Amino acid sequence: MVKDQTSFPDFYEAADELDDLIRDGLFGEEAIQNLNKRDLLSIEDYLVQIFDEWISNDNQVGKDKVKILVVQFVEFFADVIKEKPQETIDILSGYWTGTADNPELEGMSGHTEAMRFHREAIIGAERLKYQENKTSADLKRVAGAFITAYSKVVEHVGQILVPCIKIAFLKNQKDFNENQILRLTLNDKIEKFNLETSNSYFALNDLINRTIRNADSHLSIKYSVSKRALEYKKRYRGKTQIFSVPLEKWMFEIYPKPGWFVQAFIYSSILVCLGVTNPSLFKIKYEGLFV
Repeated sequence: MVKDQTSFPDFYEAADELDDLIRDGLFGEEAIQNLNKRDLLSIEDYLVQIFDEWISNDNQVGKDKVKILVVQFVEFFADVIKEKPQETIDILSGYWTGTADNPELEGMSGHTEAMRFHREAIIGAERLKYQENKTSADLKRVAGAFITAYSKVVEHVGQILVPCIKIAFLKNQKDFNENQILRLTLNDKIEKFNLETSNSYFALNDLINRTIRNADSHLSIKYSVSKRALEYKKRYRGKTQIFSVPLEKWMFEIYPKPGWFVQAFIYSSILVCLGVTNPSLFKIKYEGLFV
């Protein structure tokens, strides 16, 4: 990545690491092709290309859900941009790069780690699918990779909520203390965002299974090969009990949801950038969500 690294060195280091992972093939051939085109395109054209490829790819779990979240994000951002465009854009861009006062706050490294664990889990599952004589260890290893990936993506959601909370404060014309927001737990961030937006956006309580996330953070979740289910421990009515989630429900109803939120944040951010730099193109791409 050719650029001046002096302003936001942590961001550029994380971006270079992501580039290396792409070149190594972790994200597939299409990602390599996009990377090779990047320096030949303007920033606007590159962002449009990323957005168009997402829109045209119908082989995605929950794409319609992501579109709904994108619309909610755009509505949320647009309400604030009308009144304070530069402050809103600064918050969004500052999430990725860090700020001039604190470049270490960059969010690129968190994004890279979350996506890396997700892709490694997917690749492990694809290899296992064609493997003969699957052992219990093989099955538990892949299931464990998805549990870890889920934890990392949920952590990424917690990071994304920081700029969302800041924009909500901006919308409500309130001062905010960034350090206090950063110190909030995930649950506290969700509650703070919901409070500042009057529960108008995202249904975050439905996107993240807090029980499974808490079980994971306390190392009390595992995959049962014989039951084809995730099992986790939870205090219930004064006793520690074991609860289970069938594998199919975990993979198709629980695991993807935090990733939908991350995708929606990224694609809505692209639309917001277009809305500022090229309103007519923004209108075309935004309307494409409803086709």
